[in-house]
Amino acid sequence: MEAELAADGLVRLIAFDLGSAPLNNAGGQIPIDGKAVFCEIDSTRRAAVTVQDQGGLVDLNRASLNVLATLVGRTAASASDGLSLAEALADFRDSDSIRFGVTKGGPEDSLIVDGPGMKNAPFQSVDEIEQVIPPTMTDLARLKQMVTVYSRQDGIDPDVAPVELKAILGLDPDGERVAIPFAVSQHRTFAIDVEVTVGDGSKFRRLAMVSILRDPVRPFAILEWRQGSGPIATAAGDSLSRSCETFRYAQARSTSFN
Repeated sequence: MEAELAADGLVRLIAFDLGSAPLNNAGGQIPIDGKAVFCEIDSTRRAAVTVQDQGGLVDLNRASLNVLATLVGRTAASASDGLSLAEALADFRDSDSIRFGVTKGGPEDSLIVDGPGMKNAPFQSVDEIEQVIPPTMTDLARLKQMVTVYSRQDGIDPDVAPVELKAILGLDPDGERVAIPFAVSQHRTFAIDVEVTVGDGSKFRRLAMVSILRDPVRPFAILEWRQGSGPIATAAGDSLSRSCETFRYAQARSTSFN
């Protein structure tokens, strides 16, 4: 309970900071590209935190088939499955019952997995990927970290994209770029992931999706609120010497993201 309350409180404090910061300085230097940071709440409690601007992720409902195929192909058990699995995702989100691709015109029902057939409507959650692609065919956990349903943009903002996604799409200096447009994030929606460890070793992980309203009375709204599992990241090489409060408020005075 102690760890849960601390995690919930830290999520809300970070969301408050994001909602209170100027639009061109959302979060100050608090990383908003999914990079894990570590801090101490007090002498007996510490936290691992990631904040991901959804504008830096690939929108499942807007991404091109080429981008989906590249992403899925890099996370699939067999790279050759990338295109067929991407086509299944595209068939799930479209509004008709006609399959395209290699078997154009065939039925969509049970295209990849057994079930009621394709939704023929936009993805409402990244978890709906599980209705299309079985876990034996791809690393679903890894894939979900790079996609969203909240950016509502055809492209991504590379300034807030995770390192792994930039590498896959060739947005790093050494990569060959996949055809995807750039879109400057409006910093409207963030995923906040907090894991708190208390003195006796107990841990609690809270994941929240927050919409930034930038209203003085209500600076943010929580869209999703769930309990997480597993560690966010290892703290190797991090001294954990920073105070979570000092980190939040000292960093928020910066005028850049980096």
